[in-house]
Amino acid sequence: MSKYGFIPDPALTVFQNACKLVRDTEWMSYHSRPSNLKFHDLTEGKTMGQAISSLLGLNLKFIVKPHYTTSHTVVNEGLDRLEIDVHRKVYFGDDELPFYDDGEPPPLYVPSGWRPKCSDIPQWVNDRLARFSKAILNKFKHRKVKSNLLPFQRQQLAALRQNQSIVIANTDKGLGPCAIELHRYIRDALIHLEDKETYTVLSESEAMEETNRVRKEIKDWLIEFGGKDGCLLPDDERYIQHHLDNNEDPFGYFYLLYKIHKLKDPEQTDFCPTRPVCSMCGSLTHPLGAWINRVLQPVATGQTSYFPNSAKFLQLVSELNLPPNAQLFTADARSMYTNINTEIALDIIPDFIRKPGQFTLRFSSRIEGQEEWVPNLRWKALKAALNIVFRNNIFRFGDVYFKQISGTAMGTRPAPPWATIFFAIHEEAVLDRFKDNLAFYKRYIDDIFAIWLPDSDPIRNADTWLEFKEFVDSFHGLRWDFTEPKQSNVIFMDMLLSIEGGKIVSTIYEKPLALNLYIPPSSSHPPGVTTGLVMGQVLRYFQLCSDGKEIDDRLNVFMDRLIARGHKHRDLVPLFDRAVCNAKAYIKKKVGDRHAIQAAKAAKAIEASRRVYFHLPYHEDDPSSREIQRIWYNCVAEPPGDVPLNLMENLNGLKTPIDRLMVCYHRTRNLGGDLSYRKIDGRDGFKVSTFLKK
Repeated sequence: MSKYGFIPDPALTVFQNACKLVRDTEWMSYHSRPSNLKFHDLTEGKTMGQAISSLLGLNLKFIVKPHYTTSHTVVNEGLDRLEIDVHRKVYFGDDELPFYDDGEPPPLYVPSGWRPKCSDIPQWVNDRLARFSKAILNKFKHRKVKSNLLPFQRQQLAALRQNQSIVIANTDKGLGPCAIELHRYIRDALIHLEDKETYTVLSESEAMEETNRVRKEIKDWLIEFGGKDGCLLPDDERYIQHHLDNNEDPFGYFYLLYKIHKLKDPEQTDFCPTRPVCSMCGSLTHPLGAWINRVLQPVATGQTSYFPNSAKFLQLVSELNLPPNAQLFTADARSMYTNINTEIALDIIPDFIRKPGQFTLRFSSRIEGQEEWVPNLRWKALKAALNIVFRNNIFRFGDVYFKQISGTAMGTRPAPPWATIFFAIHEEAVLDRFKDNLAFYKRYIDDIFAIWLPDSDPIRNADTWLEFKEFVDSFHGLRWDFTEPKQSNVIFMDMLLSIEGGKIVSTIYEKPLALNLYIPPSSSHPPGVTTGLVMGQVLRYFQLCSDGKEIDDRLNVFMDRLIARGHKHRDLVPLFDRAVCNAKAYIKKKVGDRHAIQAAKAAKAIEASRRVYFHLPYHEDDPSSREIQRIWYNCVAEPPGDVPLNLMENLNGLKTPIDRLMVCYHRTRNLGGDLSYRKIDGRDGFKVSTFLKK
């Protein structure tokens, strides 16, 4: 009976059980209960049972509503941050915000704890803020509320928390949650970790010695390249130093994503391929990796083969006029990150990025009176940082410590630009050697798409095609899996591409095992999540689908999927209408010149600089954002009979640069966080160390 979402009490009659179920079920559940509730059961014999789908089928991003509304303690924390924000704005006054755009990503940033002295702030500021705080605290009532889970779902969640022998993991490509036994999960991970050419096992004392050494290397790097005479931006140096000083756990954490799309038979789950990931966020090398990522990104995005996303890719290929014999093919690198030889990459990447044409002025300086370019301090800092980060991936899996001795881990912050640049070094030779056969060539990290122009002689064409594949495969051990050139139904990223009448046409490709577990309306997410989902997905359909009829079909399917997740047709129709109008306007909009883009960016930056922010955790039973805005307007922005806030002056006679309050919600923990499997060392039962080969 549990498969129906409840367990009857045998001591009660059928009618009494029915009354109990109706009493315990929230009103909202009758109106927004999803019908599409699925997950991937990878356990031996599929022992999880159908009942657990009522919980896992909600999606691991589903947020369980907190038992209590937001307390005054938490609200006061948000009010304190808001007060500091307002005081700073008033203190500095209506000075124009400088806007810089030198083509670089924004600098790394650490929030400042500085605030002006009370004597530097006019009394009217504190009076208005005091009225706002009092009115807000009167609206927030700390009370217990009903859950957005059914009683049976709460029982399932409690059982999963207590069951230490089951791992609730994520699947690769976002295909939904899966469940697998802990001992099988450990064995699947050790398939990767026991590769002695890629990883080595460390004892706890060795791991601590390694991290202490890395900490010293980062400190020495800051001393050498920071300060007045260094090349680091002050914000960058402060960011790295701050995170180094406040680091609590120096290690990364290893986990797996299950590649269920690689299964030949979805019912045969005895062994499922996995993707290894190392979560380095919070680790000792993460802040330095963030700096490397900031420096490498312009180099990676400046490569000939680079494109940022599917929409930009289609914009590029739509401009092509292809001959009748043109054919499409793709190539996918095999485990690119782990197969990039670290020693070779550390040797050739720094030299490549200071070549003429590769941001020479950024990484080199010309000797006065000579033509020679020599590495500058920034290049030396980058080379040293690359050595620290890519030689020191030290992480934990369960109770065992590992060090990666070759390749890099997915999850390392600068891994994408690192991999992009590494193969770009070889790409130059590939594109030059086969320029007569490649009508078009693009790559997104480890995925290649190209258009092949075959030779009129089939034998010569076969030889050239083989030569091309062998030459691509000849770069420091990287291997690629190629599809054979053809004119239709080529899958690349999330697109299905074909040639029709000399033009590339496209549609969206969806993996067959995708569960389409969109966030249900009952999830305790901040407002606007559903709007953002619909707006983004509808725009994606318009950007990636060449045929108008197919766009309509996709929109109908998307709406049906949302309805199957508990959303109401009457709520979705106006939202879809807005999204379609927005997508059509976006597609028609022509990209302006650089000056127009710069002006738009500057205007947005100035607008953002004239806001203050009220930070709160989201709880649907708290006062709404609209109510908070009303109180702000009446108490601070434009109190009745008083001067508007942005016309009020500070002690120096400067006007207050505040036009708007933004209520910034952050979400509470979702099911994925509640059932997290990244740190399995705290679980009872199986330990990773007992599975290691002696």
